Amino acid sequence: MGFPNAGKSTLLSAVSAAKPKIADYPFTTLEPNLGIVSYRDGKSFVMADIPGIIEGASEGKGLGLRFLRHIERNSLLLFMVPADSDDIRKEYEILLNELSTFNPEMLDKQRVLAITKSDMLDQELMDEIEPTLPQGIPHLFISSVSGLGISALKDILWEELNKESNKIEAIVHRPKDVSRLQEELKAMGEDEDLEYEYEDGDDDDDLDYEYEEEDWEEK
Repeated sequence: MGFPNAGKSTLLSAVSAAKPKIADYPFTTLEPNLGIVSYRDGKSFVMADIPGIIEGASEGKGLGLRFLRHIERNSLLLFMVPADSDDIRKEYEILLNELSTFNPEMLDKQRVLAITKSDMLDQELMDEIEPTLPQGIPHLFISSVSGLGISALKDILWEELNKESNKIEAIVHRPKDVSRLQEELKAMGEDEDLEYEYEDGDDDDDLDYEYEEEDWEEK
């Protein structure tokens, strides 16, 4: 995520087979784009290119709330600020504030900061910028055009995605113990005995199935 023209779509096209629209004017991306990023040993993860967020987006400015909602679905947030920004830290803080204003719980998500378009910088300029960057968040300089820092970015994203705090506990479905269910219901004041009625399921001709047709599009 980032301001318009931060290089989000260019990064997605560089690390995946996705072909988002890329142009040198704001709000080129009008809907989220997804791409599968190949990693080492046949591993992969999905990256979403979210349309540009501007200051006041949480109040409906720009493309507003519609795309802030998409960010809620991501387990890891990659903040992207271009190297030619007047104030990288301030731009990052504006984006962070828009998230917290829209939904404070989004601040609990893992975050990474990428300084994009860094092919315009030499090492001396990077060293000057480094102390001014936000503290407490992994960051690195990248260029989707030259490939600078792209492999390192994948490493950081993979590491952050696989932290314990980012893992979703597997849901195991087990047959319900009927006697235990009866005890639970009695504890809640439901004293009636449970009765079960089974119907012969051999005659499938009486069953009508309705399916909703969905259009699937490969991303």
